[in-house]
Amino acid sequence: MGSAWRNALPMPGRDELAAHGRSPSSMTITGGGMSVHHCFEAEPPLEPNYTVYVLGPDGKVRRAEWIAAASDADALAAVRALHCASECELWQRNRRVGRVPPSA
Repeated sequence: MGSAWRNALPMPGRDELAAHGRSPSSMTITGGGMSVHHCFEAEPPLEPNYTVYVLGPDGKVRRAEWIAAASDADALAAVRALHCASECELWQRNRRVGRVPPSA
């Protein structure tokens, strides 16, 4: 398929680009064709990659919850948003990220 075929592809309209938070200036023109794949690809959802251990008064684990976060700071914020009445520990695999005191 030659460049004539690539040139025949319709360019997405401004409304369609705006719906995806893009503009025509964010598109790449290459060799008479366009590359629009990066305009419409959604970021994959985060998988649960942190574990929150809710501790009892004796310091033993009472329950565990899994959360998805892009960074340690986001994960700690998510733990604080749980408003847990007990102390919590945040772990990423075998690395302890931190402890969060009980909510008042």
